[in-house]
Amino acid sequence: MDAVNPRGGWDFARALAKGLSKKGWDPRVAVLAGCDQLDDARINARPVIDRLPIIFEDGSIRSVSILVSLVEGAFYYLIQDERTGRRSAESMNGEDCATLVRGILAGLKAIVPRWTPDVVHINDSCPGLASVYLHALCLREWDLCRAYLTTVHSRRDSGQANTLVTGSGLGDEVRVVRCYKSPSRLASVYSNIYGEVLRSSKDEFLAA
Repeated sequence: MDAVNPRGGWDFARALAKGLSKKGWDPRVAVLAGCDQLDDARINARPVIDRLPIIFEDGSIRSVSILVSLVEGAFYYLIQDERTGRRSAESMNGEDCATLVRGILAGLKAIVPRWTPDVVHINDSCPGLASVYLHALCLREWDLCRAYLTTVHSRRDSGQANTLVTGSGLGDEVRVVRCYKSPSRLASVYSNIYGEVLRSSKDEFLAA
């Protein structure tokens, strides 16, 4: 999450998921479980996988637990690193992001019933390359999704609060989207973007 505004990315993800579920999408949010999520009574996550081993490129192995919750029509997957335990969003680093990405991949393979996303949306990735890392792993290890995009938010007190959007199928330019607070407005904007990246990925598949 954003080091300057650590709660900004979490608030955005929750609002977007809420709006998308009302528009008929099946949004699912995966986060590295921190104090913000574990202490939130509205989430009330239940454990579904205990001590799932994940293997890194250097051969090291770490174990994570996965908790699941259904909040306002959207599923939440909380990836809990058993080595670090509870920590705040401010203290998350690049190694935590790698754990999150690996945990997502391992968890989606292990959770039953099996579910595969059409679009993977990385929100406020820390330290910013998590989307690239995830996309590379998806292509190399598992056909996880057809498209991905990433969003990074500006500071709320900057005077020009907005979100930068980039991803597969969106061309070389970075999109600039206003930071809407309304879940329905957020869902409308990103529903159009998701449709665009999915159409683009379909065209690329047909061309190949």
